[in-house]
Amino acid sequence: MPTDQHEADGTFAWDTTDLVTVELCAGDTVGLGYTYAPRAVAMLLSDVLVPIVIGQSPNDLPRLWE
Repeated sequence: MPTDQHEADGTFAWDTTDLVTVELCAGDTVGLGYTYAPRAVAMLLSDVLVPIVIGQSPNDLPRLWE
């Protein structure tokens, strides 16, 4: 997303902000998560994490974290 004006935090300046969103569904329950992160994070999610969690039980979080 383009920002209205250039932004900076004293160490870096930018004029766009990347937003990564994730929607998870388990039965009738839907969760939405988001973060301000570069495209590489979205690629990591889709290429690495999604294949791990698809079809798994949301109640088995300790095993999924391993």
